[in-house]
Amino acid sequence: MSTLFAGPWRGEFGWMVATWIPAIRYRSKKYDRTVMIIDEAFRPLVEDFAEVMHDGIKAKLPDRWLADGKRPKPTAAQLEEIVGSRLIRPDADICMSNKKLYRIYGIRSSQPCNFGLLIHARKVRKSDKWDREWPLANYIKIANEFSLHTSCTAASIGHPDGAEHVPGTIDMRGIPIDELCSLMRNSNCLLSPSSGPAHLASMCGCPHVVMTDNEYKRAIGGTNRDRYTRLWNPFQTPCKVLDKHNWQPPVDVVWEAVCRFVR
Repeated sequence: MSTLFAGPWRGEFGWMVATWIPAIRYRSKKYDRTVMIIDEAFRPLVEDFAEVMHDGIKAKLPDRWLADGKRPKPTAAQLEEIVGSRLIRPDADICMSNKKLYRIYGIRSSQPCNFGLLIHARKVRKSDKWDREWPLANYIKIANEFSLHTSCTAASIGHPDGAEHVPGTIDMRGIPIDELCSLMRNSNCLLSPSSGPAHLASMCGCPHVVMTDNEYKRAIGGTNRDRYTRLWNPFQTPCKVLDKHNWQPPVDVVWEAVCRFVR
């Protein structure tokens, strides 16, 4: 039996869901068995083609190969020797390859959509560019406008440590990834800065409004607009990219964009 081991994944969630997982899903077709070395919480994203090993490979590695800042990381050849199979480790060539196979996530409900708007009010400063976080007060204004103009419900999503609960919305932060996918699949719109949940929304067929900049990203071969509208949007999920105000669009501009999907 041929086995493909892939990982371990240590990058950003958006890159994992939009590039790494689809690349391994494509390559898995040539093997009898595929094992993904990623966090157990992400099992629902790969269970259609792979088993999950959550850092289990470490148990088989000699101490001298475990990286702790002083010892070198094992090479791919050393890891393959341990697992007895081919190992594909995350790198730029794999992630940016055109050889990918995507799957739309989430279960479509037969019931009418109850959630008109999902809000990912990110609060994690990933760099010194503090202005990437839209103020909570602005999200509250959007939630208030939404409640005034629609009869649908709004919810806050994201990890509790990395996203705010927006007052006036149902707090659904921290729900399991499979539940989040189905929530996105059955919602009208996600509002978020450029982030992992925004990329996941694309894979769930959930229209999304994204706040970002218009800088060219060499790593992805385009701008974030390119990434959301075509490079990482295999199902052509509707998306409105707000990139003319460098991560800080005015509230009225954001509300106008949200209205395209919720009215």
